[in-house]
Amino acid sequence: MESLDENMATFNLTINDNIPEDLVLKILSKLPVKSLKRFQCVRKSWNNLLDDPLFIKMYYENLMPKSENFDSCILLKQEIPDTNQHNIFLLSGKRYEDKTKLDLPPPFQDKNEGFQVLGSSINGTICLSPYGEMENDGGNVVFWNPTTDEFKDIPLDLPVIDGYDFSFSCIGFGYDTLRDDYILIRTGDYISTK
Repeated sequence: MESLDENMATFNLTINDNIPEDLVLKILSKLPVKSLKRFQCVRKSWNNLLDDPLFIKMYYENLMPKSENFDSCILLKQEIPDTNQHNIFLLSGKRYEDKTKLDLPPPFQDKNEGFQVLGSSINGTICLSPYGEMENDGGNVVFWNPTTDEFKDIPLDLPVIDGYDFSFSCIGFGYDTLRDDYILIRTGDYISTK
């Protein structure tokens, strides 16, 4: 009599032999974000897909509208008064009835201060910035992809001039196709300390 482990090994071998890898990729690329994140733990190769630029491109192409019946997605930012709690939800479905709470990236998880979403999503990446003007001690500006949970703190590179402080406001977010890079647009003011 075969043990349970031997049966499972045979079962796994049979599944792996019967499902072509390209079919698995097509199926995974059509899953909702929540399911895709859940299935990351099934196989190491599936987990690595979220770092693969070709898979990410395939995933976003599947999100693009192909007809008038396309289910679009909306990001909803929620601020709960008197609690300093801020949440972001992904709304999807024909009437935006599917609501998924997204975990904010670490620079914003533990802070009890407001933030804004600059512009709109570009290739699945959004830009989060603290409200209003930032000074030399700054605050975090973050490019964040909720699908892959990747984020990048943007260095502020504030100019230092004796006798002046510098403050700036983030006003936009874009993408430079020539350099294949994201852009943060900001305005600044020099303030005399004398």
